[in-house]
Amino acid sequence: VFTDIIDSTNLWEHNQKAMQVALKLHDSIIRTELLRFGGYEVKTLGDGFHASFSQPEAALNFCMATQEKLRAAVWPREIVEYAFREGYGDGHSRSLEPRGLRVRMGIHFGRPFSCRVDQLTGRVDYHGPMI
Repeated sequence: VFTDIIDSTNLWEHNQKAMQVALKLHDSIIRTELLRFGGYEVKTLGDGFHASFSQPEAALNFCMATQEKLRAAVWPREIVEYAFREGYGDGHSRSLEPRGLRVRMGIHFGRPFSCRVDQLTGRVDYHGPMI
């Protein structure tokens, strides 16, 4: 699973203090849900995460539950106001209005070509075409 905060560069430029608070909340939610669904934090990539799961279903359940937790979180007012200002949804009635950070998540599955311990983080990192 790869995650990424949508429009994070502009959010940082908009209000650094609010983004510091929001990023801590985001990271806490991601890490809590990783533990809940048996995920492994491979590494962080800027404001996003690279995580692995032993089963694709666990990855999917993690993504769905994490999106619900992100939506229910209490975000700094400045982050919520920015989300409304930038617009949202796809024009369908089922589109949800933003309540804070918007996070995209992608899932891919397969076996890695290789696994190595990253000398900097001490964590196992995965390599190969499915990553």
